[in-house]
Amino acid sequence: MGYTFEVGVRGYLWHGGLDPGEPCRPQAGMVPSWTRGSWRNHFTKLRAATDWRLTVLGIAGFTAMVVLSGLLFLAIPRFDIQSSLFLDQLITRSTKSGFSENIRFGDVTSITEDNSLAFVVDITDSSTFPSSPYWRMVVLDEYTGEGFKLSTEYKRRLNGFRVPRRRINGTQTKPDYLAPTWTIYMGPGISRYLPITGDFYWMGFQEPTNFAFNKELRVVALQREPVKMFAYETWNMGTSDTLYGASFALARRDDPNVGANFLALPENETDRTRLTAVLRQILPDGKTTDVREFGFATLKWLGGMHPYSLSSAVPGGDGDTLVRWLESEAAGHCEFFGGSFVLLARSAGIPARIVTGFRGGRWNDFSNSFMVRNSNAHAWAEIFDEASSSWIRFDPTPGNYIDASFLNDPNNLGANAAARDGSWTARLDSLRVFWYRRIVNFDTESQVELVSATKKFFQTKWKSVVDWNDTKITGVRDWFKQPWDTSRLALIGATTTSVVFLFRGWQKFGRRWWLALRRSTNRRSDHDPIRREASRWLRREAKRPTFKWPTEMQAELLRLRFGSSETWPDPDSVFRAAKSAWRST
Repeated sequence: MGYTFEVGVRGYLWHGGLDPGEPCRPQAGMVPSWTRGSWRNHFTKLRAATDWRLTVLGIAGFTAMVVLSGLLFLAIPRFDIQSSLFLDQLITRSTKSGFSENIRFGDVTSITEDNSLAFVVDITDSSTFPSSPYWRMVVLDEYTGEGFKLSTEYKRRLNGFRVPRRRINGTQTKPDYLAPTWTIYMGPGISRYLPITGDFYWMGFQEPTNFAFNKELRVVALQREPVKMFAYETWNMGTSDTLYGASFALARRDDPNVGANFLALPENETDRTRLTAVLRQILPDGKTTDVREFGFATLKWLGGMHPYSLSSAVPGGDGDTLVRWLESEAAGHCEFFGGSFVLLARSAGIPARIVTGFRGGRWNDFSNSFMVRNSNAHAWAEIFDEASSSWIRFDPTPGNYIDASFLNDPNNLGANAAARDGSWTARLDSLRVFWYRRIVNFDTESQVELVSATKKFFQTKWKSVVDWNDTKITGVRDWFKQPWDTSRLALIGATTTSVVFLFRGWQKFGRRWWLALRRSTNRRSDHDPIRREASRWLRREAKRPTFKWPTEMQAELLRLRFGSSETWPDPDSVFRAAKSAWRST
């Protein structure tokens, strides 16, 4: 004979035995308990099991700990430990932005899928902020057929790091003493190349830093990608679409081989012939002496032949990737437009290069700073004008080119011309900006000012409390010094009567209301305030050996402590009687 069992599963009653040969069989009629649960019952049980006093105390303690920790963090000096330890060499770094010395088609577009914050910009005069800034990071001169990369010579120059210093002298020769100062806070792991908008007079770091500065490319490179937030300042930083490079022009006149990569085309002769055929659709004779005229004509042709799209497909066939794309009418993203513009310029005999970085950004209304995200990643082209010895920026991506007249219009300058962000994401980013400004800022005086302001705030509040207390005490003292008359005696009598009335009212009605309120917010039987109050009165008997509760009173207290609530006497009356009995002995 075996033992039987029943289990409810999925609305059925499974009945069977422990004998190996007796199978389990479902029977209808039973709904398992776990299917009858609800969120309302769950939260009701959670409320009953929660001690709200401990919860409030815990939240208050945690808040106080966070505030105190923040104040201590501001007051205690901080040190950069990792820079002096070998662990810094063991950290695996990955460039979030993807901007490196080798960019293949599609790399920049993949960056735009990430909307995380790349860097934040503070400027001392927001009215001078450009409407749509271009943040140049890497300049690539060598074409590989699959993209562009930094040539060996330029890579060698950008890896020739100097002795750590805190300042770089830029290419601006005549400083404007009214020009604003830019402070850029770059997130960790973004890139070892620092975003700049063009020429600058000087750049400063928080601490001595290993860097390389190539004046021909206008590129500043660190020795490695920062693993923490990295900040730097620039002064007299230009935002023009023209970079003057007389040194490059003079070098080319002395040696035609200088900058040969800026004129390099696909190696295959057939590809170069096909590229020339495309160029003749723009310039019938294939040559031009006015680089701006060539630039505008090429922009118009590319925009008319190819639509913009983040998902680009190069037509199949033989030959170079960009040449096949140019011959088609396929859509493309910024790398295809920028790379094609560079190859067409080189085919016309104009030195050209591709630039990768960021374009635009959004102005944060809450922190009054400029936010640039990885989704702002972009690529554009620069061509060299022999006549003015300058590199001119052209952005061939449809809808992105901004004419110089727009940039020079005073109505289009300033933070109001940039896209503004008032979203909740901007609110959260503003907290990060506050951290950057106060904790990892260049000027330690701002940190001292914050600590001083915090100290002054608490001192002022404490002084106001003390002054208020002194004023009230003085007022009461002066009131008692005044002559006593009938009205004052009546006021004192009325006040005393009111206090006694309130006290007696509380004894008769208030305590009963308070116990009922506590019972309604405490559903657990072991936390019932009436049972706990009865337990406290019963324990008092052990504190006084000469005291013993009367038999009837002890029975009532025990009923309140352990009995069913339906059999309870009036709790308030029992407790008042217990108090009288306790005081009478």
